[in-house]
Amino acid sequence: MSVLKTINIKVDNIEALKQAIKELGYEFIEGRRTMHTVYGDSDEVILQLKDDDTELPVGFIENDDGTYTMKADWYGLGINNEEFEQDLNVAYSKHKVINTVTQNGYSFDTMNENQEEIELKFSLWESDDSGTFASDFESSF
Repeated sequence: MSVLKTINIKVDNIEALKQAIKELGYEFIEGRRTMHTVYGDSDEVILQLKDDDTELPVGFIENDDGTYTMKADWYGLGINNEEFEQDLNVAYSKHKVINTVTQNGYSFDTMNENQEEIELKFSLWESDDSGTFASDFESSF
């Protein structure tokens, strides 16, 4: 049955969300708009997924606290919603860490990814009175 559902994914970094969506192979339409399902349900979203030229009934609403919640109607899309939600959570988390750490001056060096863990490595070149040295930072999740 077709119905818009609120999905238990909350994000607070819209840029990391956009990067995660692209990583999963989807495009998006940005800006406040009404998203419709095949059977006429609708909701106001600020970001809606699309696949090629087809608008998908999967989007994100902005909450009062500045976070974003996913709304979706998976009926008839041929997308495994549980797998999509898990993949989106992982991709979003990865891009949020990369964005946050690089905004603090670190350079993103490498990523090792396997089925159980993602390891990100960053470095920062710093100078002080004793010379120039590198600081390394690793994040795993």
